[in-house]
Amino acid sequence: MTSPLRRATYGVDVVFLHCEGVPGMEAVKPLARLLDAQGLHPSPAKGGEPLYAAPDVDALVESRFTDEKAWFGGTIPEGWSILYSVTFSLLMEDFSPPAAHGAFSWRLYRNGHPTVEVSGWVYETPEARAMQERLGDCFLDVARQFYSLASPAFGFVCDPLVDADPWPYEKTAGERKLAGLGWVAFFDPGYVEKYGRELLAGIPGYRVEDLPDGGLLYQSRPSVVVQDKAAHKLWQQSVCQYLLAHGIQVEFIPKLL
Repeated sequence: MTSPLRRATYGVDVVFLHCEGVPGMEAVKPLARLLDAQGLHPSPAKGGEPLYAAPDVDALVESRFTDEKAWFGGTIPEGWSILYSVTFSLLMEDFSPPAAHGAFSWRLYRNGHPTVEVSGWVYETPEARAMQERLGDCFLDVARQFYSLASPAFGFVCDPLVDADPWPYEKTAGERKLAGLGWVAFFDPGYVEKYGRELLAGIPGYRVEDLPDGGLLYQSRPSVVVQDKAAHKLWQQSVCQYLLAHGIQVEFIPKLL
């Protein structure tokens, strides 16, 4: 039998980096409650166990809080960058198994910069593309709400098989540098102050939106689904050319090859 992960065909990722608003476990609880209210229910299920909604979301977060030092027996191995983490699967009401799978993670790294990630995968079905589009809209709505709670330097919503890898920003977001762009980007006020709203809003794409804290939401295309890969490549080239004309060099590095 083919494993679910091997059958997964299309995905949507939400990644928030340098999240000043989520420094520890207690701050993760409001995010988990928000997911639950949105029909993306945190689940205590492990391994191949069928997903079910947690009866107490706060208790689930507490039970999934991992001190990496204790987990490794008192000493974090050299090269291991995570200090603390919380992870759990999501039982998604509108994308229930076996049609799709979702997961949440919060990690605090040695550098003191927390990250938050929500990921979802759609399995092989005739409706997979339509489901990916609906999942993208759902995750974008969640990302908007997460932004105000997490206070990230940079946020990214993307198709991980097509868009640029958001993780280079893990090293550059603190310095408010630009790396690459995917479907949606959240620029905090620090990015807007550094580059100017006019420059960021002028990046070739679909639309921009001012955020309540002075940040900017940039959206490259109407849907997370990339309908035309050739056109997508041309858009990437136009972004590179636009930014280079302003003295900014970026590179679109794919997450999965």
